[in-house]
Amino acid sequence: MPVESDNSKMSESQNIEYKSSWRSEYLKWVCGFANAQGGVIFIGTDDQGHAVGVSDARKLMEDIPNQISDVLGIVAEVNLIDENGKDVIEIRVEPSSFPISYHGEYHYRSGTTKQQLKGNALTQFLLKKTGVSWDATEVANVSLRDLSPIAFDIFRTRSVRRKRMDKSDVDVSDEELLERLNLFTEDGKLTKAGYLLFARDPEKRVIGSNIKIGFFEGPDVLYQDEIGGPLLEQAERTMVISNDAAVMEDWTVEKLMGKHKSVKYNPLIATTLFKAGFIEIWGRGIEKMCEACRENGNPLPQFEISANDFTITFTANNNAQPNRGEGRNMTAQKTTLETTQKTTQKTTQKTTQKTRNKILMMMKFNPFVTIDFLCAECGLTRDGLNWHIRKLKAEGLIRRIGPAKGGHWEVIDKE
Repeated sequence: MPVESDNSKMSESQNIEYKSSWRSEYLKWVCGFANAQGGVIFIGTDDQGHAVGVSDARKLMEDIPNQISDVLGIVAEVNLIDENGKDVIEIRVEPSSFPISYHGEYHYRSGTTKQQLKGNALTQFLLKKTGVSWDATEVANVSLRDLSPIAFDIFRTRSVRRKRMDKSDVDVSDEELLERLNLFTEDGKLTKAGYLLFARDPEKRVIGSNIKIGFFEGPDVLYQDEIGGPLLEQAERTMVISNDAAVMEDWTVEKLMGKHKSVKYNPLIATTLFKAGFIEIWGRGIEKMCEACRENGNPLPQFEISANDFTITFTANNNAQPNRGEGRNMTAQKTTLETTQKTTQKTTQKTTQKTRNKILMMMKFNPFVTIDFLCAECGLTRDGLNWHIRKLKAEGLIRRIGPAKGGHWEVIDKE
């Protein structure tokens, strides 16, 4: 029979580890339990928890507590259990409120495995243990001149229109608005949240801030682009934002698809996006995505969860009809692109039509696409591209909304 603990009789789990003998390296497992939810290690058992005994139990009862105290700086409860005449040592580890390291390494118990935390996972862990979120840390040497007026305009307009804030709350200076959104540290420095949300070019200081867009058919990339600028502008211009992220402990796809609470790893960013009307706070995002797919006849999205990222895959509905006036139907874009790519005749008329279709497709997919990007994708000079744009405007197929910088394209669907 497996060794009994107060937890229950069971095989190795989130809170139980079995070892046949003691080695000093098992302090890593003690460290992992202390940094997670705590747990129990049984020394003198096989992998199924059956007692095999240890021969030097009395000495280990003295050595193990000293090693834990000396190396990890914590105190663990160590007990000697007599299991059918065999000595088994029980090490009970309580969860620590502060980070515990093993010779400078941080270990963490996740499921039935011990992991050494590195990179982003370690940063998130240390911030969590110290009660500080990543987005609340400061960005040095940044002034209000580095921030985008357009981003402030977007926030003020959307927050009032979505009734998340009163007009009187946003009719203040940019600096006071940042203060009201808690985007300054206690010593007056701009937080990473404030920088990402409002900076003209956050990629300068926070690598990976830009959004990369890819339009795929199988392994082939049919169209790609990169959108930068303040996070508020990016959210205004893109349909989906995907990012590497730490996922909650023991989080599974099944839990994700069921009822669950909304947990914010970067609460300052989340709160500001909520007030701007981009997100909600009720944990219904997954449910709403699935509802939208059902309404449009798309397959449900596929979710994949790993230790360091969270991926959602959407599959297009090839039978969907384009929505008039929206100009954003992915199937219509794909059909246009495939049709133009199959055009092999080299007449001027055919080539011109192919170029026009490609310009229209890219403007539909990304209304903020730049002239330089269109030139590169179409293989045209600026004069050549401007000739096509003038023709498309004259035929009433496109129009420019707003100025050259900060405006966007609108593709007009014809009956």
